[in-house]
Parts: sequence; C-alpha cells; structure tokens
Amino acid sequence: MRSIRMVNFTQKLPYLEQVRPEMLKLYELLNTKRYSPSKKKELRVFSPITIDNGVKKITLDNSCYWLTDLLDNYLHIYLGVNSLEEAQQELKEVYSQKKGRKANNAAHNLIMYGTFHLLQRYSSIKTKSEQIRMTLDYMELLFEAGSFNNDENYTNAAIAYLVKQGYKPQWKPKQTEDYSFSPNNQSTEHLW
Repeated sequence: MRSIRMVNFTQKLPYLEQVRPEMLKLYELLNTKRYSPSKKKELRVFSPITIDNGVKKITLDNSCYWLTDLLDNYLHIYLGVNSLEEAQQELKEVYSQKKGRKANNAAHNLIMYGTFHLLQRYSSIKTKSEQIRMTLDYMELLFEAGSFNNDENYTNAAIAYLVKQGYKPQWKPKQTEDYSFSPNNQSTEHLW
C-alpha cells in the first residue's frame, strides 16, 4: 500500500482546508436521522434534493436513495469517517471557528510582530509610534495594497493583543498531521 502522504502538498492544502470540511458537513447531513414519535425510532428520511448551479436549478426525488447512497459510498472512500459522532467531533476540533480575535492573515501577524520586535530590540528608533510606522512601511513593501490594515492605532492594538496572548512568531503552517485523511483511499494521486 502506498502512503497518502506522497500526494503533492499543493493538492493536500485545498483538500484539508476546503474540501474535507465540506465533505464532513455533507456526511453529517446524510447521517443525521429524524426521530419519528409514532414509530418510536430514528428514521432515514430524505426529502427531495435540490441542486442549484446559479444558472439552473433541479430537484431530484432521490428515488430508492440512489443519490444519497452514492454520496455515502463516495464519502466512505474519500472521507474515511465511521460515524456521525466522529464527523461532528472533527468538524468541531479541527474546523470550527476559533473564539476571540481572529487573525486576518498569519503571515501578516508574523511579519508585523517580528518586525516590530526587531526594531524595538535592535534599532536606534526609540519611539513606539516610529517603530509601528516603519513596521507598516515594511509590510507595504511585502504585501498587496489593501490586504492588511495599515492604521497605526490598529497595528498598535494588534501587537499588544499578540503580546498579551503570548504569541510566538514562527513561520510554521498548520501541520498536515493536524488533519485527517481517509484510510480507505488507496490513491496516491487523488484525495477527492
């Protein structure tokens, strides 16, 4: 058996950050059962399925569960989740929105914080406002205009927040080990 880790990193990132959470949500939808008080049990009940591509919209009856069974089989191979609880736990632990202040961009924070502290420790620029201004000037060279907030007050507050949170500037993207891959997918070329 060949390892899934052989798949090119540029293919992994969209799978891990975009496709897999969507697949988990679909798995959750397909495996959430409706409780029937009259039958006193959970039932697999699917209403017609509507697909809308922005140009045309169709509604499928999903007769004999053909589409949902097909999706279930697909998700079994390419998602590799064995229960609704497992899917919900992964969505919560790996993909849920974090509480508190959101980082607009990890690279922006890294450069902003690192540059500011470099200037604070090793430059002859003494005032904090000059250090922040120089930090922003440097970021304007590195990043596309409008891609970050270049307001000095905002930057001062953002740096103070990062210091308070014990931020450690490290150029380290989220590790692929933090995510799950399907053990059922034997392909070394395709993740979905």
